[in-house]
Formats: sequence, structure tokens, C-alpha cells
Amino acid sequence: MRVAPFAAVALIVLQGPAASVRDDGQWTMPGKDYSATRYSGLSQITPGNAARLRPIWSFSTGVLGGHEGQPLVVGNTMYVVTPFPNVLYAFDLTREGYPLKWKYRPDVNPTSVGIACCDAINRGAVYADGKIIYNLLDGHTVAVDAKSGQELWKTQIADMNQGETTPMAPFVAGNRVIVGPSGGEFGIYGWVKGLDLASGKVVWTAHNMGPDTLMLVRLDPSKRATALMSIPRDLKVHIPGHGVGKINQAYTAPRLIASQHAMPSAVGFTSGRYFHLSG
Repeated sequence: MRVAPFAAVALIVLQGPAASVRDDGQWTMPGKDYSATRYSGLSQITPGNAARLRPIWSFSTGVLGGHEGQPLVVGNTMYVVTPFPNVLYAFDLTREGYPLKWKYRPDVNPTSVGIACCDAINRGAVYADGKIIYNLLDGHTVAVDAKSGQELWKTQIADMNQGETTPMAPFVAGNRVIVGPSGGEFGIYGWVKGLDLASGKVVWTAHNMGPDTLMLVRLDPSKRATALMSIPRDLKVHIPGHGVGKINQAYTAPRLIASQHAMPSAVGFTSGRYFHLSG
């Protein structure tokens, strides 16, 4: 079985005997897995028999905008999210004709269509802990019960008044739902939020620039380690061969080597790896 993520959702089967299946047949997140391989280990469809594929079913979402989110398959149910107005459909794959099990139609602010820069698309949902979780275009994340279609929580994560919309697919890691906005064309202050999977509560927000406190940068002097760190360019450090100066001066002469020697002066320990970014 393969699913076509367009305005008409289609199921395709092979004419001929079934081959052995090694994959579990599930597709619970965008990109199939955490590596985003978009690869299924199912072996029924091969280069030798692909020409015999034929459509057996289709469903029109009634939305003519770009469908950029892939359907999910969880157990015996297929879930499809549309572009604005972001309707979620659940289909029963065990019954003839794959009938609709339920439909969830959220209340989405239509103003978001005029704010989104590049079509009112949605890049899909993710399944976790019995929930289908996805973003609405108007800056909300919702969690829907995968069995009943009932809304479990709805959280505002973005501000349309600031030019923010949310067409992205969430990313779930452990008990956190990771989400972020679109709106770079309008100069938004970019961020990433971590929501609690059970309640939808915003647990943390990290910005893409600014002081360390807003970027959630962490420095642990006791372990002499840091996962990420930004340093103000006016910070005074010891530059070998040049005395004390601003850390950005360490790069000008003698360039990268001096920068590497200046870092321990700034943070109190030696970094094991440096990245040189230019542009």
C-alpha cells in the first residue's frame, strides 16, 4: 500500500500474490523515522512489479491548496491533514472502501491565510502517546485522540500580529513536542518551543539569536563543558601576542589560531572543537 499526499488521497495495490513483509507498515511521523529517511522496509513493491500498480480508492479533501504533509499510518488507521482549514481525517483501513472513522475540524483564524507567505500549506502531523499532534496555520498546536478524534489540548504558540504562522510539522522527542514558526520574510524573532506532550503546556522557549538567557545556552563550569555558547563580541580576552582586547579582534590577526587561544581566556577551559563560519 502506498499513499499519495495530494488533494485526492489514493490507495494503490498490486495485482498479484503478496510478498513477504519485513517492515511493520507504520508511518507515525514525518519522514518515517527520526533520521527522516522517508524509507520503508516493505518489500511487496519492487522495480519488477511496479508497472502493475493500480489505484483502488481515492478521497478528495476538498482543499485545492498544496498538500505538503504525508499521511500517517498507525495500526489500521490512516490519518490525513489538509492545508487550511487544517482538517484531520481518520480512515479505517480494515474495512472495504476504507470508510471515514471520524473528522476533526478545528477553529482556525482565516486571517492566517493572508499572513502566510507561501501558500496556506501544512507539512503534516505526528503520532505519539495515543495522540495525533499537528499545527494549525494560525499559531496553535493541537493534540487529538487518535481513536475518538476528540481534541485533547490546544495551545497557542505563535503570534500572527508579529507575522508568525505555523505550517511546520511538530517533532516529538520523549515527552516534548518541538514546534517553531514561519515568518522569516517578515523579520520575526525566531524561536523553538518545547511543549509538554501530555498537557500541551509550553515548557520552554529558545530564540535563534540574542543573549544566552533567551537562546537557552548552557555553560556548566563544574563539568568544564558546554553544549552551545555565544560570546558577546565586546568581551575582553587575552589575545596571544597582542595583550588584552575584544574577542572579535582575535579573529582579525592572527585570525583563527588566535581565536582558538583566546577562547580559554573567555570561558575558563579549552574547547575540544571549533567551527569556522564565514559569509
